[in-house]
Amino acid sequence: MRAAAPAVLTENVVPDLGGALEEARHRGEAAWGALRGERVGPPVAVRRWPWALGAAVAGATAGVAVAVLVRRLTHQDAPGAQEPDEVQAVIDHGI
Repeated sequence: MRAAAPAVLTENVVPDLGGALEEARHRGEAAWGALRGERVGPPVAVRRWPWALGAAVAGATAGVAVAVLVRRLTHQDAPGAQEPDEVQAVIDHGI
């Protein structure tokens, strides 16, 4: 397998590197401002509730699916099986 040329690698990395450098610059300025005692704004708010709601629904759906599967896989008692309270031990009978 032939190694990729350095020019091809830099073409792929440069766009990603620009965003990373901008993020690092922004965080660095915020950290420097915090060290000087300036008020630093909170990070941009991100909506997380749709993901949490989706995860809760997916978990509930998976739970219901497992419960239905377990119910179908459990076998019924054999015909003529006794109930546990009807079983009598040999010692219960007087000889």
